[in-house]
Amino acid sequence: MIERAVMSCWTSPRRWLQRGGLALWSLSAVLLAKRFRNLGLVADGRGVELLVERLGLPFTSVELMPKTAPWTELTNVWSLGKLFAVAHEAEPFLHFDSDVLLTASLPERILRAGIAFERPVHHGSDPCPTVWTNLALPSEWQARLAAGRKAQWGCGMMGGNNWGELVDWAALALRTAGANAAELKTRHGSKAAIFLEQWTAAQMFPKWQVETLFAEQYPGADAEFFAFYKHLGGKTKVDERNIERVATLLESEWPGQLVRCQMLEAELIQSEEIEPVW
Repeated sequence: MIERAVMSCWTSPRRWLQRGGLALWSLSAVLLAKRFRNLGLVADGRGVELLVERLGLPFTSVELMPKTAPWTELTNVWSLGKLFAVAHEAEPFLHFDSDVLLTASLPERILRAGIAFERPVHHGSDPCPTVWTNLALPSEWQARLAAGRKAQWGCGMMGGNNWGELVDWAALALRTAGANAAELKTRHGSKAAIFLEQWTAAQMFPKWQVETLFAEQYPGADAEFFAFYKHLGGKTKVDERNIERVATLLESEWPGQLVRCQMLEAELIQSEEIEPVW
């Protein structure tokens, strides 16, 4: 059974956070801390300063990312911090994005899985297929993406008991980013991040090998919170209704933390570390 949850934060992008993001970070962390023996954070120095020293999030272990690596110049590709965190795990784990809320225990099949991802999506049914054709990446990547309904893996949650295979996958994705820095450095930001995570994972893990939390479809952004799991991805993170829901739930789970988040958020708006509009 997996007993370790991991979160990661890489603040190198100039605007690395969205409005309401600190409250969401706090709520996600406090909910995970209730359900896992070990909650680890892998972050750069600024991330540790803000999340651990200033906000006091309940991590049981903290690891600093290196200041120098082949991919650090790719400041527009936010997934690299997550991939670094995965590449350095040394025991079974589940990595959670900060916009994932776990309000009850995960199904046992996920906690026992060799490889687990939140959900599969497919290039053929992607609602934004131009994401893949407009990346301006090497031609051999484009050819593979265009080959039928090749599975890609959604990554709000990832991990498993076969962590060595996940470490190899994340290390491959980081090497891919470093080797193609010229193509990725100034283009497409989060689209390239999605590509690096999903495409490299699809190459590494056959569909039959992966236990998925949501196998068929992903609920709509305006749906009510799940009974046990909610992923506030993309623009829903800054939707007024979801910001209010997060604030209400955070105040009930951790009284007083919302005020601390709001005060720190005001500072980050001044330092332009928060995106004014998503």
